[in-house]
Amino acid sequence: MTLIITLVSHPRVIQASDRRLTADGRPFDDNSNKAICINCRDAQVVIAYTGVARIGVTPTDRWLVDKLADLGASQLPLGELLVTMHSLAATNLANEPGLTFAIAGYRYDASPPEAFVKWLSNKGDQHRRLLCQTSRLQIYAHGEFRAIGRRALRQLKRQIANGFFVHASDEHVAACLVDVIREASRCPAYGGTIGSHCMTTSLSPNSRTVVAHYHSEGCKPGSYLPHIIMGGLAFCGGRLMATEPRTVD
Repeated sequence: MTLIITLVSHPRVIQASDRRLTADGRPFDDNSNKAICINCRDAQVVIAYTGVARIGVTPTDRWLVDKLADLGASQLPLGELLVTMHSLAATNLANEPGLTFAIAGYRYDASPPEAFVKWLSNKGDQHRRLLCQTSRLQIYAHGEFRAIGRRALRQLKRQIANGFFVHASDEHVAACLVDVIREASRCPAYGGTIGSHCMTTSLSPNSRTVVAHYHSEGCKPGSYLPHIIMGGLAFCGGRLMATEPRTVD
């Protein structure tokens, strides 16, 4: 069970998660890539997942990239992309254990670009409405959020109140979210399925570039390439695929 923290505001969207995969409650990979970025027709989207680590024998992230690439996700408007993901969750994943997709980004059909957040689950659409933000900063947690302690919550509230998330650099904000996840990983009751190695993806309303970093514990953050679907192409785990619109099976 992953812990995902998504910060959404007009100036920035930053999503952080740990990198641990577990099976039957036991870790088997602490260095997975759980981030997918999509440049669709009218939006830029970042997706992280929490829940089952594999669909059949395929890692969940690669399964999702394959499906979305096959359906031409980069050529869809945001609304159709979310409908497509809802259909995948409700049909293809209906018999899988719990799986939640945390989705955030910017809509470019609005002026200025509008930040949004949404989450989908194969056990029911957890929020049917697209939550659009303007100037109000919001922080959402998905997955094993019970591991976030009171001290970390108080710290987040103080940082919201003093404007840290508005005035600090993307690097400092990302590091703060990573600290929350690492502290949660040490929670005796719920932290065992959360890894201390983390990853962050950052989006800006002014460009369609994505800044992504691995945050391996004890090391400086390092840049990496998340799974990407854009311009009729998809890059996943070293594979480059052409994409075209199709219908959901």
